[in-house]
Amino acid sequence: MSKLRFTFKGTGKDINPQLPNWPNLARLLIDKLDDPADYFVEDEGLIAAVNTALTLGMPLLLAGESGVGKTQLGYRIAYELGCGPIFFSVKSTTEAQDLFYHLDHLRRLHAAQANSTIVLSHVTAEKLNFETTGFAQQQKETKLLDVRRFIRFQGLGLAILRAMSPEQLRAMGLWEHVWPENERHSADHKYIQYGQRQPSVVIIDEIDKAPMDFCNDILEEIRRLQFVVPELDNTPLSIYQNPKSPTEGEKQYRPQIIITSNTTKSLPDAFLRRCIYYQMLPPTQEQLIKIISQRLINKESLPVKLDTETQEKSLSFYIHLRDVISEKKPSTAELLSWLLSLHEHNCGYQEGNIEDNTWLQLAQCCLIKTEQARRQFNDYYNAWRSN
Repeated sequence: MSKLRFTFKGTGKDINPQLPNWPNLARLLIDKLDDPADYFVEDEGLIAAVNTALTLGMPLLLAGESGVGKTQLGYRIAYELGCGPIFFSVKSTTEAQDLFYHLDHLRRLHAAQANSTIVLSHVTAEKLNFETTGFAQQQKETKLLDVRRFIRFQGLGLAILRAMSPEQLRAMGLWEHVWPENERHSADHKYIQYGQRQPSVVIIDEIDKAPMDFCNDILEEIRRLQFVVPELDNTPLSIYQNPKSPTEGEKQYRPQIIITSNTTKSLPDAFLRRCIYYQMLPPTQEQLIKIISQRLINKESLPVKLDTETQEKSLSFYIHLRDVISEKKPSTAELLSWLLSLHEHNCGYQEGNIEDNTWLQLAQCCLIKTEQARRQFNDYYNAWRSN
């Protein structure tokens, strides 16, 4: 537990200290729990599915309950390949175009309106010399309204462009839009090589959130690794000079696509036929013991101290909750968060009612996510103790 630590109490008179309390807040870097180096797979079937997708160059579709580790597996694949991951979160409003780029229509409209004002002011100026300033003004207007200024490439679109040569990108005026200067020193992954041609791992997360037509609308683009931007004269953007006969040199830069689904709805048959499919199951008790050991107890950058009884009782209660809760079952990540909070509160396993039991209170905070489960929490606890 941290030596300097501010703890919120919620009682007493208002405090207005000369020095703020926030510097003493012990902020645990929970993102350390997501280090792909600590992710391990013992499911031989899953390993075979990953290698099949990599060998065939097909998307890998990972299905399963929320929290079984589908997204983190995508980052682990990127880690082992030495590729930069590109994460794309699917929403209920996502359209096929969004997987490739986003065009900011509002900014473009404002720029067009501002440009019209500039042009009008020059036209009405009495001393405007078109022979000396006309070409320069035309160049300024062209730059001002260049649609590329308002496009943000993302998801598979960004991966396709990063797989193209810098010479191709510069010839199309896209290099600075794929590699903006402000990202030169802020790459979010050590394997992203700024400005260089490279493959990527694209993680399309929770595809079952998308509208009905989304999967079918991206089939050809995924197969051909090519897309067009109508606002850029429909010029095909592809990692292949000739998609019908790609060279071996071009193939090595093709992105690997990882798609996750929480199986909240079925996906189109045509889409499923284009993917390698695998159903991921929640970790077993033996696997959870290894996960806790590798990602918490024996992790050098995040040394968590919990006695053996606390580890065993906490894991047992978590598995019980996972079995009896019907909706929004607690995930492995939430188990790790609970154990991390126990360490920070210097709290071991306790018996007794929730009112005076920090161990139980933290369990409820971290593991229970519905009102129904909260109301039944004491019943869950008593049933677990009786066993």
